[in-house]
Amino acid sequence: MRLHVDIAGWLGLAVALRLQQAAPTLQLSVAVENDTPPRPISGAARAWLQRAFPELKTLLAEASRLPLVVIRDGVRVECGESDLVPVARHLIDFLRHNARNADIAPAASPPAGALIAGPGEAGLAVAPTVAGSSSVQLVFAGDSPAHLRLYPGRIELLWPHGAQPDATALLRQAGLGAVAFTLAKAAPCDFDLGLADDALCLGAAEQQPALIEALAMALASEDAKASFAEQRQKIVTAAQHGVRNRLDWFATPQRHAGLPLPRFAYSLLTASQRTGHEDMAQTYPALVAEVEAAIARDAGLNETAPPMFTPFRLRDMTIANRVVLSPMCMYSATDGLVNDFHLVHLGARAMGGAGLILSEMTAVSAEGRITPGCAGLYDDAHVDAWRRIVAFVHTASPARIGIQLGHAGPKASTQLGWQRMDEPLPEGNWPILAASDIAYGPRNQTPQEMTAADIDMLEGQYVAAASRALLCGFDMIELHFAHGYLLSSFISPLTNKRGDEFGGDIKRRARLPGRILQAVRKIWDKPLSVRISATDWADGGLTGEEAVELARILKAAGADALTVSTGQTTRASRPLYGRMFQVPYSDRIRNEVGISTIAVGAITESDQVNSIVAAGRADLCALARPHLTDASWTLKAAVEQGFAKQWWPKQYLAGKAQAERESGKKPPVRHMTRGAA
Repeated sequence: MRLHVDIAGWLGLAVALRLQQAAPTLQLSVAVENDTPPRPISGAARAWLQRAFPELKTLLAEASRLPLVVIRDGVRVECGESDLVPVARHLIDFLRHNARNADIAPAASPPAGALIAGPGEAGLAVAPTVAGSSSVQLVFAGDSPAHLRLYPGRIELLWPHGAQPDATALLRQAGLGAVAFTLAKAAPCDFDLGLADDALCLGAAEQQPALIEALAMALASEDAKASFAEQRQKIVTAAQHGVRNRLDWFATPQRHAGLPLPRFAYSLLTASQRTGHEDMAQTYPALVAEVEAAIARDAGLNETAPPMFTPFRLRDMTIANRVVLSPMCMYSATDGLVNDFHLVHLGARAMGGAGLILSEMTAVSAEGRITPGCAGLYDDAHVDAWRRIVAFVHTASPARIGIQLGHAGPKASTQLGWQRMDEPLPEGNWPILAASDIAYGPRNQTPQEMTAADIDMLEGQYVAAASRALLCGFDMIELHFAHGYLLSSFISPLTNKRGDEFGGDIKRRARLPGRILQAVRKIWDKPLSVRISATDWADGGLTGEEAVELARILKAAGADALTVSTGQTTRASRPLYGRMFQVPYSDRIRNEVGISTIAVGAITESDQVNSIVAAGRADLCALARPHLTDASWTLKAAVEQGFAKQWWPKQYLAGKAQAERESGKKPPVRHMTRGAA
């Protein structure tokens, strides 16, 4: 078998390690410049990589216990527990995991050295030392002067003084800013931290002219420094997000081992979430074409389409594309009864192209409403109003529509969203329930801890609401077990202090949510999803391992999919916000548990949806605020990507034609003719 990989950096390394035994004739190519074709690694370099494996395995087996030493100009300096230490550990663990089963014959002689890295990437180099013993260099930022070397008995970080590269030029390359920022924090000795931070900002200056102006002012005026620091912090925060995401990927590469090789490669290259689908298509067109073709085939299509415009199946329900209208409270119902506002709101997004419409959280009891303006399905009088909305969506569009059922619990009886959100009503508050008698905030009511009778009543309310959803004609139900509401208060260890069968470890805390899910599943044979908070973003809260175990419990209880959200369970939450900041939690649960997931949280661009789906981080993407500003978000995304086969309302076809003509006046984008009729 003969394979050729024309992809640089970590992908080349991962593919080489993964396929070394299966493909002994593997040819690995490495791109050396963004604008030049790849060049193959020499036979001698490849032979050295093979010969080094036996010693590599020995080094890597010991590496996690070795001290990290920083060498500058031949002088040892202290590093301490800096950001680079976990970086090194994660990379070592990744290499050890992939190399542990390798069994490769020694080569005749080593070359001068071999670098497996592309421009602006971290890479791996193997080379003989002066003393003749082998070492491994983890080379950050391509050929930057920062190297991590593994030796028998020690790890060395080499950072020669005065040899830092042109940071402004390097940081223009995708993803490098995150690595540069980490390294700058790692070696404070004899190094200007401000220079690294400012260079990080300058690296993004082409896209942010205002930042250049702010920097100039900051250098000239003390008064302007605060403004510059604020703008700089936004970029630094984004870089840190990229670092965390990539570290997590390399800490657990086995999580993605079940992905087909092209999608495994795609997931690896986009691990930081700072590289989008179009970026990938520009850099690795063959890989992206293969990934898109595979996704289309799996979806039953005869031709390729952007990942977000491929259909997806849950049970017997086919969703036309991967875009979901995320549930959003509108606070516009009267005694739980929805009205014309909800018809227009949900109907417009269905006509705007979203494949799946999810209602706002709809209470299973009057006391379970978040606010007096929240929707309900706790009375037979609510059925006709919902049935009217469902019928319109089905008649006016191919969209599927689901209802999100929930009980607000400790966050019930609060003010409308545009008043003082999550604060109690000025008057007329009703009694509230929770897993334990812990108030959501200092001004909120203290809820009553649920009794056995309360639990039995709650189960009946969920079953009754699900039965009414059948009468309404909904295609899907989502149960809301997140965000600090009633069932969420059982799941989080911060809000569940019970000593009975419903408190304790995660299996006991998830017992009531699982029981409610099973009860609904008995009378509902259509798709059923559950929204969870995968972390509390607070000390002592739900752990990542517990979130995975929770997902397994819900899957076993009958869930077809999980909407993976986070937080909002306690006022002590301190989320690390950023674009797509919740997607890594969806990625972990989807790939470790083997259940379909819906990603949600700061997903705003079609390029992000394409990347999330292509990388296998989620099967569907729920967008909230983008749909508030643009009901036709999906239709416009289809035009921007040249996907002409996206359904449009026939009444709007003239607008489609004009939008396509206007798009044709702009510089052409990839796939502009794909899917054309």
